[in-house]
Amino acid sequence: MINSEDAIPENLPRLPHRGGQVRADVTIEQLSGYGDTDLQASVTWAMAVGEYAANRSTPPTLPPSFEDATVDDIRQVMIGHCSKEEILVLLAWLAYQDDRLDRDLFSDDESGQDQPMRNAEPVVRAIESVDDDLLSETPEDYSTVGSLPAQIVSSIEAATAASAFDLGYNLNLNAVAIGLGLDNTEYSPQEFPGEFYRPERGSLGEDVTMVIFGTGQVVCFAQSDRGVRESETSLREQLDDLGFLG
Repeated sequence: MINSEDAIPENLPRLPHRGGQVRADVTIEQLSGYGDTDLQASVTWAMAVGEYAANRSTPPTLPPSFEDATVDDIRQVMIGHCSKEEILVLLAWLAYQDDRLDRDLFSDDESGQDQPMRNAEPVVRAIESVDDDLLSETPEDYSTVGSLPAQIVSSIEAATAASAFDLGYNLNLNAVAIGLGLDNTEYSPQEFPGEFYRPERGSLGEDVTMVIFGTGQVVCFAQSDRGVRESETSLREQLDDLGFLG
């Protein structure tokens, strides 16, 4: 039973299936986008989590039947043991614990960072050097930005080629992070409203960092013009395969 101050969205997504049967042994962690599971299901559930979180005024809390569970316990809960409503709340709670929800939605904002951080101002300047108008055309306020992982800032500063392009569709960045892989993305809206995507180096042959905005605008930083072109092609193909483009 769910005891929540806010309504659960209607028409929750389907659960991962195989051979016409629900994959009851899939864990909450796997459905969150970690591990080998139904990627499209993870993406659609991420979108449902975003809708649920946006309608709350306080951070997600565990359902009564799970209130004594730890983070590791919740990661290993199998979806076959839960209702869809419980799955949604558990996914939202875990996303909040992992700093994958925009904490500015809620009254408290206590997020800790274990990795070295740097101010995001150099990223803003780098984007403006590629397209003066891009940030001013987005609905977010970039007058004040926070901190980002130092590796991302340094990668963008070290880039020798850059280009901006438009995907032509608005994007749910929480869902995009699931689709592209949580290990390869960084999305902390309270620090910087764009999402950073760093493909595995071996996939493109050089260090690439892409900044993806909810408007569908993307700025790509790479080591060569070829790297920029190949990155755009690869990103479009991936997002199209995931159903984000059309």
